[in-house]
Amino acid sequence: MDSSSEKNRTEQNFIKERDQLAHILENSLNEIYVFDAHNLHFLYLNKGALKNMGFSLDEIRKYTPVDIKPKYTHDQFHKLISPLLSGEMEVLIFETIHQRKDRSTYDVEVHLQRTEYEDKEALVAIITDITELNGNRILLEEMNKKLQERNEALDEFAHVAAHDLQEPVRLIKSFSDILSKKYEHLLDERGKKYLFHLSDASQRMSKLIQELLAFSLIGRDKIKFEKIKLDKILTDVTTDLTEKISQTGGQLILPIDTNIIIHGHASGIYRVFLNLINNALKFVDPETSPHIVVAITEMDTNWVLSVQDNGIGMESEVLSQIFKPFKRLHARDVYEGSGLGLATCKKIIQKHGGKIWVESTPGKGSVFYFTLPKGKINNS
Repeated sequence: MDSSSEKNRTEQNFIKERDQLAHILENSLNEIYVFDAHNLHFLYLNKGALKNMGFSLDEIRKYTPVDIKPKYTHDQFHKLISPLLSGEMEVLIFETIHQRKDRSTYDVEVHLQRTEYEDKEALVAIITDITELNGNRILLEEMNKKLQERNEALDEFAHVAAHDLQEPVRLIKSFSDILSKKYEHLLDERGKKYLFHLSDASQRMSKLIQELLAFSLIGRDKIKFEKIKLDKILTDVTTDLTEKISQTGGQLILPIDTNIIIHGHASGIYRVFLNLINNALKFVDPETSPHIVVAITEMDTNWVLSVQDNGIGMESEVLSQIFKPFKRLHARDVYEGSGLGLATCKKIIQKHGGKIWVESTPGKGSVFYFTLPKGKINNS
């Protein structure tokens, strides 16, 4: 094959590909506009644009993008596209409103680029109708607002209910203590057993109310976040759990470098570590001494903190449930607790803009992870 034949074939393939591309653009469901870069008059609209706008090509050529964008004046639009004309930007993406021939409007996302058309400096715009997307966005915002209001109402209810329950529970506990001190010798074995259960139940109820109050208070008021020293928090937690660590024969290993500054709420982060380490001491085989490792990993934008244990572990199907309030995996007579500890941890970490999760293997232990942002937290 000589060079001229090869050149002709190349040209034919180029023309064929160009025609195919032009056909695709012409029949695209996305609206495609081309307009003069200086006087802004439309030079071309594909079928999708003409059909949606309601104009013929001859009619639309009398107009400019400003005529179909009620949000912009000519000066504002020229200012918008000036970075494209100067070469400062290669592409400009923005959202606005388009107005059809019948004066109806719809939301659009515009991708604008500089080009040439019929030997003129021009701009090509690819338009996506985002009316439905924006509608879904508004609906989602409304649903999130309602969910937030409902959560706030539930917190308020929990706070009021727990607060109001304190007095009658305190009264029950007080009278059971009086009965135990002054009249226990008058009771038979069955009576003493009933009195024990009454006293034990009142104590558990009192503790539950205190935890419920603490849970409901998280997020009720705007918490002041500040720079806090991680080593101070871990020292306080270790001090407060010294007796329990000693009683269980446990070993708590802290990171070598805890000289780290965290932006957050000191008592909240303290409570997270206290709950996680306390659980690691509690949920362990009676024949095994607890071995707990606290670790810190620095990432680009946050800290990843973890508490690893050698406890009883959990099945994979329950891992997504354990952070829910009052979710208990074991009977109270096997492992004590209110079922609010991990829910409280989750609420605190979310308030800090972080995440909390767990990895676990039955019989081998669990690792609880949570993240804390490095920078200042927008507590709104």
